Amino acid sequence: MITENIEIRNLLSNGIETITMSRINAFGKRMYVLKTPFKVYSGLTGALGAATFKGNQDAKRLTKWRDKMIDHLGGQANQEAYLNSMADFGTLLHECTVRIKEKGCLIWNEEQSYATSFFEASARSNGIAPNAEVVRMQVFEYCKAAASILQFFYDNVIDVYSIEGMCKSDALCIATPIDLVCRVKEKKGESVVTINIKTSSQIGDHQREQCAVEKFMWNVTYPDCQATKTAVLRSKDWSIKKGLPTYEYEVV
Repeated sequence: MITENIEIRNLLSNGIETITMSRINAFGKRMYVLKTPFKVYSGLTGALGAATFKGNQDAKRLTKWRDKMIDHLGGQANQEAYLNSMADFGTLLHECTVRIKEKGCLIWNEEQSYATSFFEASARSNGIAPNAEVVRMQVFEYCKAAASILQFFYDNVIDVYSIEGMCKSDALCIATPIDLVCRVKEKKGESVVTINIKTSSQIGDHQREQCAVEKFMWNVTYPDCQATKTAVLRSKDWSIKKGLPTYEYEVV
C-alpha cells in the first residue's frame, strides 16, 4: 500500500537544474522513483539503517521540549504520535532556507503564523487534536532553528545551488534529496559543500556516514557542480537572552 507520493525537485527557482523524482512510501519503506527512464531506488536513510548496526533502536534521545510533551499530551502513545507529526519539521526548515536565500531575511510573525498552521495540520493528519501548548513549543523551537540557519547564512554562505535537490547512484540503486548545496567562505578561499540539516540534539556517526554518501552521490549525479566537502548543520539550543543564534557546523 502506498501512503505517500510526493514530487521532489530543487526548491530554488534560480538554482541549478536537478533531476525530478517521486518520493513514495510503500509498505512502510521509503523509495524514490525516476519516471524516465523508469527506475525505483531505495532511500539513503533506510539503506544505511538496514546496513548499519545502531545499537538499541528503542533508546531514543528526546530533547527537553519533546520530553515535556508527554505531560501535555497525557501519555507516551500520544507523544509518539506527535513525534510522527514532526517528521516533516525539516520541510519547514528547507522552505525557510529558500526564503533566506531569496529575501535575505525572515519575517518572524509570518514564520510563526505559517508554522502554527503547519503543526496544527500535521497533528490532525496523525489523528490527534492539536494541543495549544505543544504547538506553541513546536513553533518556538522551529523559529529558533530557523534563526540559526539565518545566522549560518550570514556568517558563511556565498551562493546557493540547490535546496532539496535529488541525487542518485545507479550502481547502488539509492537516491536521496540533499538539504542544501552551497558555496561557503573559508579561511583560505571557498568550497562547494553538500550540507545535511539536522534537528537532533547532537551529531552522530550515522549522520556523518549519511553525509559522506550524499557528497558521493551528488558528485556522481552532477559532474558540472562538484562538491569538494560535505557537512552537518544543526541548531544549538541557544539562549534568547544572549540574542545571537548559534549552530554547529561540522565538516565531515
